Amino acid sequence: AISGCPSSAPRLKIHLTQRNLLDHLRAVHGHAIDEDEDSMLLCADAIELDLQVKWPASILVPSKCLIKYQLIFRHVFRIKRLERSLLQVWSNHMATNILLENKSSGLRAKLAKPFHLRHRMLHFIQNYAYYLMFEVIETRHTHLRDTIDASSTLDDATANHDRFLDLVLRDCLLTNHSLFALLAQLTDICERFTIAARRFADAAFLDTDDTHTRRISRSERLKLRRSHLERAVKAASHYFESVDEQTIDWTNSLERFLDRLLAECHLQHHSHLVDLYNRLQF
Repeated sequence: AISGCPSSAPRLKIHLTQRNLLDHLRAVHGHAIDEDEDSMLLCADAIELDLQVKWPASILVPSKCLIKYQLIFRHVFRIKRLERSLLQVWSNHMATNILLENKSSGLRAKLAKPFHLRHRMLHFIQNYAYYLMFEVIETRHTHLRDTIDASSTLDDATANHDRFLDLVLRDCLLTNHSLFALLAQLTDICERFTIAARRFADAAFLDTDDTHTRRISRSERLKLRRSHLERAVKAASHYFESVDEQTIDWTNSLERFLDRLLAECHLQHHSHLVDLYNRLQF
């Protein structure tokens, strides 16, 4: 068996790439790359897995399969990382609820816009992440195991493995350049929002672990935190202006993405796109 050969044991390495996933896809599919395009590439998004597979395991997992795995990993890793970032923003927002007792206060009205935008983004990212992990990868992997077990020859196993990767790439939108480009716009907006929200939270939350704050009563501590939050809100006009801009960008980009997704559903009759559209519609 291939797995029984010590010399065939794969070696996993991690390195940083200089291209974001969209440019990586453009290079793979032979599309032109706009070097002047203002694209965001954080260190976490530059992480790429490199699996060194030796013979005879390389018969089943050739280099073209490794490229497909790299694309899938980078896509899933970015979506899950964005989900985690948005959940951290949600946690910070929930921590301010106790400070917003007066529903008619201007403070609550001011914070309502980033709260609402975070809610919309989190709904989209969580539902898309669920679609990737459970409706695509887990379902396809279960089918792959069944077909591999039923394969009588190495050629059959290789063909089933190739088909598995092609279907996962297709269902993850990685083979649909126009759809994925629109999705990349949405994730970039999410990225900018989470970064801005995290910076605002760092400035808005009072450190309650210092000696003076620990000695005062809970009600006095809440007053201090509320007063600190009010000052932070007044000083963060640029943050709220950026939230307004991101809300407009998000609404427009989401509308274009869903319209394109629906058009693909009608044109190609892909059931996986219909399921995705129904899940993301909000």
